[in-house]
Amino acid sequence: CTRLDGTGPFVARLLEAPSKTATKEEHAAMRAIQREHVGAVRDKYSEIKPYFLKTITRDNDFSQGERELGREIEIQKAAATQTRREQAATKRRVENIARQIGAVIPEHHPNPDRVRRSLEREQEILNRRQSRQGEIV
Repeated sequence: CTRLDGTGPFVARLLEAPSKTATKEEHAAMRAIQREHVGAVRDKYSEIKPYFLKTITRDNDFSQGERELGREIEIQKAAATQTRREQAATKRRVENIARQIGAVIPEHHPNPDRVRRSLEREQEILNRRQSRQGEIV
């Protein structure tokens, strides 16, 4: 850092002050200053209005059609969740089979079931070959 006039480096000197324990009066004075500050800040921030309000919604405030629509949306959400779970399970099965036979899976394959079937078929072929080699020996 340089001085404001740019003439040379700015050096801050370290001041050594003796440490001491505060008295009860000094503690009380500091707490009073803190209470005053917190009170002023609390008053300032209590005037800020929230962007979103919490509301309580009851089902009987809606018409029958709106309730049916809500149920249908929940059913669709549950179906989507189930589909994602099934896809994740299929992906795990494919990865396990590929790991067992040492195959490499394309990262973004459009049809994981087809990959799974082909890997299972490849595993069957390898198992048959191994069993035949065991018979020959």
